[in-house]
Amino acid sequence: MDTKSIDRAAPGSTGRTWLAVAGAAVLGATVLLWHGVGGSAEVASRPTWPTGTRYEYRLEWRAESELAGAGELALTSKTDLEATLAFTSHGPHERGWLLAAAFVDVAKPGVEVLGKTVFVDVASANAQLVGPTAWVVLDLDGGVERIYFDPSAPPAFKHVMQSVASLSHITSAAGDAWTATEPGPSGIARVAYERESASRIQRTRTSYDRILVAPATPDATPELTARAAIVVDARGHLESLVDDESLALRLPGTTTPLYRGTSKFSLTRLSTTRAPVSAVSLENLEQRAPGELVQGGDADRALREQAAAGLTEEQLAEGLARGWGDGEPDRKQKRRWMHRAVALLQLHPELCADVLATFAEGDPAVRLLAFDLLAAAGTVEAQAAMREAFATPGARGLEVDLVQRFSFVHRPTPETVQLVVAAWQTATDRDVASATAYTVGALARRLDADPETKPLAAELDGQLREALAKATTVREREDALAAIGNAAISDTVPLVRELARDPAPEIRSRAAWALRDMHTADARAALVELSTDTDARVARAALKAMERQPLGSSDLEKLERALASRADVATNTALVDLLAAHLRTGAATRRMLEAIADKSTDSHLASRARALLDQI
Repeated sequence: MDTKSIDRAAPGSTGRTWLAVAGAAVLGATVLLWHGVGGSAEVASRPTWPTGTRYEYRLEWRAESELAGAGELALTSKTDLEATLAFTSHGPHERGWLLAAAFVDVAKPGVEVLGKTVFVDVASANAQLVGPTAWVVLDLDGGVERIYFDPSAPPAFKHVMQSVASLSHITSAAGDAWTATEPGPSGIARVAYERESASRIQRTRTSYDRILVAPATPDATPELTARAAIVVDARGHLESLVDDESLALRLPGTTTPLYRGTSKFSLTRLSTTRAPVSAVSLENLEQRAPGELVQGGDADRALREQAAAGLTEEQLAEGLARGWGDGEPDRKQKRRWMHRAVALLQLHPELCADVLATFAEGDPAVRLLAFDLLAAAGTVEAQAAMREAFATPGARGLEVDLVQRFSFVHRPTPETVQLVVAAWQTATDRDVASATAYTVGALARRLDADPETKPLAAELDGQLREALAKATTVREREDALAAIGNAAISDTVPLVRELARDPAPEIRSRAAWALRDMHTADARAALVELSTDTDARVARAALKAMERQPLGSSDLEKLERALASRADVATNTALVDLLAAHLRTGAATRRMLEAIADKSTDSHLASRARALLDQI
């Protein structure tokens, strides 16, 4: 989770605001207290919470999730919750602010986690949730630093308020569009904001850097739709919020999702009052960091046991020994076995030693399979086994494939990062050097999503920039740019934008693709420029990269003006691919599709443009 980064779409005031409440253990949803965010540059550069100010909101929340298990079994969670929430400012605290978060009442207590009902009735919910207080420490920009609980508070209250902290980031800025990395209902997400008017703002969750609601499965494809409509008053205070998310994780070649969840809630402000508050001591309280997934030991173990679906140590060894091959008849069975094996390794980290032994003894296919399992498990023990295996003679000739597996590790340890960096800096083979540089970028991206590891991410990004500066050939510069783009750290946008004007079209094309996940206004402006490049390969790369950007109506209008005279079929084909994802983003989409439908010399392309127009 990134509590600091904000990509400014225009100069002016900025400030991150604190939001408040979300759900139970497995599936969360966001409930927001938004203060100090307005539609003009008159808003203070940092949010303030006057001491004694009390904000009350009404929450209505409906959510369902299902995690696939063995056979027809599945772990389900449901929420049908209505409550009143209060947030009271206790004023400045150290280098930030202190707020108290509490439930005022619970009108509807429907919370079911892992198939078990949490609250038997309204009285039970009020008995556990109403009364305790969570103390939330904010930094000067409103980012949640720590959450404190009385150790004797009911576990259900801690779980709900832990979700509150993990989902309590909204980022604000002047201008029409901006982006950030924030906690979402399903993990750590990249979000894009677009201001529609002084009082209305849209937020889109564009992707998840880290999904926490399901076991790590690198080859699962996320299918995400998530938008929030936010209304603020003239002072920039939250009036209402409606947030919808739908997420599915699907393994290749399968029809049944590994995980699927939906969440919809509405939040409406009830009142803002003032009252005296007393001093608070946080000593001897239980503290937690935002972004930690707190489900309780039983719930966490239940998730993994269900995912393992009874797989035994012997079956793990048997599957590894056979390598499962890549034949079509075994593909689905192999994926199912791998999902179970990963959960088993997470339940029993000591089995990583057996996987390591299999790596030493197996053929190349078995060694790659072993590395896949260890990378997906991602535990400290699994990473230690990966490092040890990478240093053995059995890794020779497989360095490119093996080092790429390190990029699948969700939480790389410092030792893992050190090994990959060393492999990159000492590589003598061109392909190994390229693969390890790309993996360094992937690790930097993962580390950048966590405030505690952001300094290490910045260090890796600095090393990649240095490699780019030292590169002497086009190939070396391409490799360094690819790694920088994989890191997707927005601070590098100015550097990449300079290379977008390089004489070599290969470098301009690589620069365009490197900007794909750097969600800033500068990156989008550079991609618009590159879409007019005289080299068709560069223009297509820019338009393809823009498919990964959170485009607003103003971005599409700029693109329309830039491409007004572009008529080649290849570029317009890439443009239509882009516009297909933005049919309702603004009038510019319609105008560009109409121009292609009317003027294109390619009948198939013209027909496709007309078909998209029919969908608007």
